[in-house]
Amino acid sequence: MLFVLQLAFGVFGPNPVSDLLTGVIAFLPKLFVALIIVVVASAIAAAVRDLLSNSLSGLSYGRMLANIASIFILGLGIIAALNQIGIALTVTLPVLVAILGTIGGILVVGVGGGLIKPMQHRWEDYLNKAEQESRNLRDTVSSSPDTSRPQPPNQVGAPPNFYDPSAQQQAQPGSQPPYDYQQPGYPPPGQQQSPYGTNPPHRPEY
Repeated sequence: MLFVLQLAFGVFGPNPVSDLLTGVIAFLPKLFVALIIVVVASAIAAAVRDLLSNSLSGLSYGRMLANIASIFILGLGIIAALNQIGIALTVTLPVLVAILGTIGGILVVGVGGGLIKPMQHRWEDYLNKAEQESRNLRDTVSSSPDTSRPQPPNQVGAPPNFYDPSAQQQAQPGSQPPYDYQQPGYPPPGQQQSPYGTNPPHRPEY
């Protein structure tokens, strides 16, 4: 139908509608190729995910690695499709070049094998240090006091807690004042008041 419209408007000579139809017709093959790229990339990503999930099912991080590989392959397919239809070339093209360069570098290092042992020892040191730091942090947290409970306020200059009967008598309303043994008529402490006076009566000797 688009071809028929292009031929029909082409009879009138060059015009904007004819140019628009020409651009749309030229864009359709690119869109078709981009859709094919996305479909193929999705199929490859699903196959890689299933393969890695079955191969690494005994590991705790096997499923995570499978998902990461699947997302990586699908991302490459989407970037290639956008590059095919000419959308965001300034963004997708450098990203695609960087990813392909990274893959090439990994393959060169893996095939050559010159940096495998040094990097292996270095990663082992990093993992050992991280494990030691996590263990120290766990011990510190477990040995720290529980600060969630409210602590009683520290009263500075508070008197010691001892029993003071005179203070208790003063604090109670209506109580009698404490005895003053220095006043006349009150015996000193340890000496009872005699009914005959301050001195005990004289007993005759037999």
